[in-house]
Amino acid sequence: MSTTSAAQLAFLCSPLACYLLSLRSPVRVSSPPAPPSPLSPPPPILRFVLTGGPCGGKTTALARLSTYLRNLGFDVYTVPEASTLLLSNGAAPSNFSIDGWGDKFQVSLLKIQEGLEGAFHRLASATNRKSVLLCDRGLMDGKAYMSSSSWNDMLVDLDLNEVKIRDERYDAVFHLMSAAIGAEKFYTTENNEARTETVKEARDVDRRTQKAWLGHPRHHVFSNSSDFESKLRELVDAASKVCGLPKLDKGGSRKFLVSDTWMKSLSHRNVNVQVFNVEKVYLYEDFSNSNSPPPPSSPSLRDSNAKIVREYSFIRRRTNSDNLRSHGQTTVQTYSTGETVEIKRIINSREYENAMRRRDPRRHVVRQERWSFLIEGGSFTVHKYLSPRAGLCVLHSQGKCEVPDWMGVVRELRGEEDERMYGAYGISLKEGEERGRMGSVGRGSGGRGEGGRKTFKSS
Repeated sequence: MSTTSAAQLAFLCSPLACYLLSLRSPVRVSSPPAPPSPLSPPPPILRFVLTGGPCGGKTTALARLSTYLRNLGFDVYTVPEASTLLLSNGAAPSNFSIDGWGDKFQVSLLKIQEGLEGAFHRLASATNRKSVLLCDRGLMDGKAYMSSSSWNDMLVDLDLNEVKIRDERYDAVFHLMSAAIGAEKFYTTENNEARTETVKEARDVDRRTQKAWLGHPRHHVFSNSSDFESKLRELVDAASKVCGLPKLDKGGSRKFLVSDTWMKSLSHRNVNVQVFNVEKVYLYEDFSNSNSPPPPSSPSLRDSNAKIVREYSFIRRRTNSDNLRSHGQTTVQTYSTGETVEIKRIINSREYENAMRRRDPRRHVVRQERWSFLIEGGSFTVHKYLSPRAGLCVLHSQGKCEVPDWMGVVRELRGEEDERMYGAYGISLKEGEERGRMGSVGRGSGGRGEGGRKTFKSS
C-alpha cells in the first residue's frame, strides 16, 4: 500500500470520518467570514472550486495555483477530493449497480466534502492570515451523477438549497474541460486509478458537471482551444482577479452590445439557461481619509508611491427563480500604476440591509436580469437592464470564447467611453450629475480621483 493510500485509509478510519459518514442531521454549511470594516479589514479566506471532466488537468492545476498563491503571500490549503478517498479505499465502483447505492454514496460524499472544507476553513481562520482554500471539486459536483429528482430529494432531506451550497459558499468555480473535448489525443485513464470513463463518457460527465455549476456568479470554463500551458495561465489569471490582485491583461473578459433578438434566438436552441434578478447599489463612501495600502502581493504595487486614484464600492443582491437570494460586496480600486484591484466579499442579508443605509443618493439602483448559459467552450451571461436604461443588453463572455452569430452582436464594447455609456457604474449616475465627477475626490461621488484622471470599470 502506498504512503498516500495509507494516509487516506487512516483518515477514513478516523473518528472525524466516521462521524461525518454517520451524520443524519442536515449538513451544516460553514458561514463565510463577515465583511471587513473600512478601518481594519480581516484577512480574506477565499474558497475556490477546481472541477471539470476527467483528464482535464485538475491535479496539475492545483499544484500550479497553490505554488503561485503561496509565492504571493497567501496561506493555501488544498482540500482533497472526497470521491477519490472513497473509491481508492474500498468503495468499489461495481457497487453502483446496487439499487440505491449510488445515491447513498453521493450523500456520504457531500457530508465528507463539507466536513473537510469546514476543517480547513477553521484552521485558516485561526491563523489570522490571508488564505485560500483550493477545493478538489465542490458540493455541487454530485448533481452531475444523480437524477434531478434524487438530487432535489437529497437537498430537501438535508435542509439545503443550491444557492446555499453554490453561490453563498464558493468565491469562484474553475472548470477545466476534459481532454476528451478538443484534445482527445491526450486523454488517458492511466494517471488515476479511480478513472474508468471512455472518451464518450468523459465528454458526457464534463457537460453534466458544467451544467451542475451553471448559475454561480463566477463560473469560469477553461477549454482546450489552445495548448495546456495557456489553459493554466488563463486559470491563474482568473484566480488572481478573484484574489484582489491587479490584472493588466483585459483579454480575460469581453463585453458586447447585443440587439433585442438574442432572447428569441436563445429560446429556439437547446441551451440550458439560468435567469437571475440582480440589484446593484453603489455606496456613499468617504475615502478622503482612507489609508488602505496597496496589496503587497503585486510587485508593481509594492512601490510605496503607488496611490489609489479612484475607488468605489457596491453591494449586490442576486435572486433566482425560486426566490432564493445571495449577497455580495465589491470594492474597486484603481492605482496610479494603472492597475485595478477588485475585492469581493460574500455577505449575508443583514449585512446587505445595513450597507443599504450608505446608498449613494446621486446614483440609481441598477436592476438587471442576468441570463447565464453554456455554449461549447465557454460560459456566457447577458445583462439585460431593467432600470435605468431599460432594454439595454450587454453580453459578457470569456476572452477566447467565440460568440455565436445568432446572439445578435452589434459591436464589441471597448475603452473608457463605452464603459461610461454601457457599464453599470456609468449608467447608475443620475441625470444632471456631472459625468466628469465620476472619478473625483470627495464625499458622495462614489469614488475618488487624482489630477483629473478618469478610469472606468464596471462589474
